[in-house]
Amino acid sequence: MTEIPQHLLDRTRSRRQALGLAVSGGDGGGAATGAAAPAAAAGGGGGGGGVAVAKGPVAPSGGVERPKAAPKPPAPYEVAYQRRKKIPAWAMPVVAFLPIWAFLYAGTLEAPKSTNPTLLEAGAGVYAGAAGCSGCHGASGGGGVGPQLSGGRLAERYPNPVDQVRWIALGSADPRGKALFETNGAVSKGGMPGYGKTLSLKEIVEDVLHTRYTLSGLPLEDDAEAWAELRALPEEFPEFSWTAEDVDMILEEIAAENGIEIPAE
Repeated sequence: MTEIPQHLLDRTRSRRQALGLAVSGGDGGGAATGAAAPAAAAGGGGGGGGVAVAKGPVAPSGGVERPKAAPKPPAPYEVAYQRRKKIPAWAMPVVAFLPIWAFLYAGTLEAPKSTNPTLLEAGAGVYAGAAGCSGCHGASGGGGVGPQLSGGRLAERYPNPVDQVRWIALGSADPRGKALFETNGAVSKGGMPGYGKTLSLKEIVEDVLHTRYTLSGLPLEDDAEAWAELRALPEEFPEFSWTAEDVDMILEEIAAENGIEIPAE
């Protein structure tokens, strides 16, 4: 037979006693029965064979409730996180705007583009306006009343760009200009005006740069050394009031704007 644990027997007796049922067996059975007999007699008896038993305390049912363990204290890093100041709400849009601000700021670091044209760019205005060359040689240098300038023709007529400056300054009416034009066997028919007294040296150089490197398509870097001869013109043509300072400034601009090196004296 299987032995029933005592605490289960005690619980069963207690439950039966609480319900007023007869408690049988065990050490406490007789005491409970004897105590209940007078009460039964006083009440005039009762039906059935059970013995009324006075209700007593009910033993707790179910498992025994154990005390809960004390909560574990938070770790130091959790305490530090809770004490740390949180990011304010206004900071989020500021952070989102940072990339846009960085892009705008980077744009301010770029050097502003110059609105001043280079000598080569200014030459187009001299050719079409101040000198009026386009009226004889065509807007694109294709020729007309005057000879063709485009297609590399200027390299054949004036291998040295400074000779082209001399020709524009003197014109065909000046014997020096006529002789310069006919150096390579060409015949001057006249009609080329001299601009040495109506244009500045800088304007004449701008015109040469445009016709030679834009219209005729010659490589400017090939003429780097030849441009140094420009320094001889103030002494060669005193009637034009050209100065050495003018020449040096023009050569510096040509070198800086086109990335070439013009030899010094």
